[in-house]
Amino acid sequence: MRLGKYRHWWRYGNIVFLPAVLTVFTLTSIFYAYLLYRMVHPPIPAELVPSYHGLPFSEVRWKNRSGLSMKGWFIPGARGAPVVILCHGYESNRSEVLDLAATLQEKGAYNVLVFNLRGHDQSQPSRTSLGLYEKEDVLSTIDFVLSMSDVEKRIGLWGVSVGGHAALAAAVADERVTAVAVDSVYPNVRSFVGLQTRHLLRSQNRFLTGLMDVYYSAHFLILPSRLSERIPLERLQNTSLLFITGTNSPDLAALTRGLYAEAHAPKDILPLVKSRDNSGYEVLFGDEKRLYDERVLEFFRKAMPVSGHGQARQKV
Repeated sequence: MRLGKYRHWWRYGNIVFLPAVLTVFTLTSIFYAYLLYRMVHPPIPAELVPSYHGLPFSEVRWKNRSGLSMKGWFIPGARGAPVVILCHGYESNRSEVLDLAATLQEKGAYNVLVFNLRGHDQSQPSRTSLGLYEKEDVLSTIDFVLSMSDVEKRIGLWGVSVGGHAALAAAVADERVTAVAVDSVYPNVRSFVGLQTRHLLRSQNRFLTGLMDVYYSAHFLILPSRLSERIPLERLQNTSLLFITGTNSPDLAALTRGLYAEAHAPKDILPLVKSRDNSGYEVLFGDEKRLYDERVLEFFRKAMPVSGHGQARQKV
């Protein structure tokens, strides 16, 4: 009798509970797939060309190391001057750093290249990896600009959020990088995926946010351990570093301070009221933005000075 009773409950469980579990699993998978899709296909603002800021420029194209087509604007400074590559942030594009490009080009005489990271170009559908593969975009951009004539072989990088992570990772991998300024940056992909998941869920629950690691790893066909791989800053010994934080992005500010503490290279930290990270509601503009750009210019002037401001170019 007792064995028959257990069989009865076993059949009942298979009929009732197993479908319920499968339903919950299916609905959870659909929901997280939707969240992940939103994360890797972020909204992108409309583009403004450099001429809006009175800048000379040429449209340039190249391939990244994954074979994806890349496009950017080359803004010429002094002939033979170093190049500063600007890496925009998450939910942004190359247009949103043109005012910084103008400061570097007009006041610093630097050659400047701005480009769209993967997943941030309206004319070329693709997905962002939130820092997993963006390093390859930056490395291919370095290769491209150094193949140009009339530029010095010193490279400066500036980046914010996902662009900052990519810039730091690229600097570790490429010794041709002389100076790096990063704003609201993070040490590994897991930390940024977690931040974006908490933002979308409006929840601090670690289990719920941790589930996204599983779906992200499956989506990109990688082991979950890769999300925890940190940028090995100890390899940077001679590259000048500037870390920028803003109280408008407190979570990223804390992560940025942690990276500053880890770095062994010549370094400085610039705490500001507002950073250029646009994930919050307090966006940098006006006098605050001009002050920000001047401080970044000051960093590059010290770390990567233009010799005699070079020779003026003709407009492109």
